[in-house]
Formats: sequence, C-alpha cells, structure tokens
Amino acid sequence: MISITRLREFLVETKTAINGINFSELIIDDSQFISFLKERKESENSMLFGVIPQYPLEGQEDMYKWLNQLQFFIIKKRSARFAHDELITNMEDTRALAQEFVEYIIENSVGDSNLFCGLSNELVSGSLLVMPIWNKGQCDGWAIEFDLRTS
Repeated sequence: MISITRLREFLVETKTAINGINFSELIIDDSQFISFLKERKESENSMLFGVIPQYPLEGQEDMYKWLNQLQFFIIKKRSARFAHDELITNMEDTRALAQEFVEYIIENSVGDSNLFCGLSNELVSGSLLVMPIWNKGQCDGWAIEFDLRTS
C-alpha cells in the first residue's frame, strides 16, 4: 500500500520536476476537488491533483500484493469569458503536461529509481489510461489513471 504521506510528497516532487505545473494537492473526492478549485487564482493555472487511491488485494494469503488504483488530474481553470478556442488551447496545454507526467511515471516506476520510495513497485501493464475532461469545476484537461502493484 502506498502511503498517503508519500503520495502527497510525490505530488510536490512532480510539481517541481515538471515545468508548468503551478499547484498540486491530494484530494479524496469531487467535493474536495471543487473546494480547492474555488480557492485557486488564474496565476496558479496548470494544476495537478492526485486522488487518494483504492487498495484492492491480489493473490493468496501466503503470496499477495497490493493493487494501488491511482488517479490524477492535470487541469487548467477556464476564464470567466470562456470560448471554444480557450477549450482547445487548455486541452493542448494540459495534453503536453499530461504526456510529460506519464513519461515521468514510466521512467520512475521501473528499475532502481523506485518512484514511491521504499516500496517494491510495478506499473501494471495495460492499466495506464489518459482521458480528456472538460468543464469539471470550470476546468479542462486530462485524467490519468493507472494501477501500481506493491509488496
């Protein structure tokens, strides 16, 4: 099981590692997500949110692994004078950040880099999904989901 504290640290590290992300936070549900969005200024645009994961258990009692179901949002808040062109611009800007985020995850989840510090982890093949989102709390961008197995 990935520690909630470690996941929050990961978001801060990612914000530092990926130029263009100006805000990061760990949330538990949509109501908390919307609450944080209301507090954000336009200068904090391009935001990274991580969702506290679900933790199904796989395997038998003598040989099991945790399945950490992770979800992240990379979004930009819309201006008050929203137009379709702004949606396209927001989607392209956040697409580039989402791609960099996915590459960061892949690079750091294999080998000795051990992305989540102290846990033997494995990105579950085929679990990575990047989906467009629009007008979620007056924001546009991408949801990134993947599963990570840990001992």
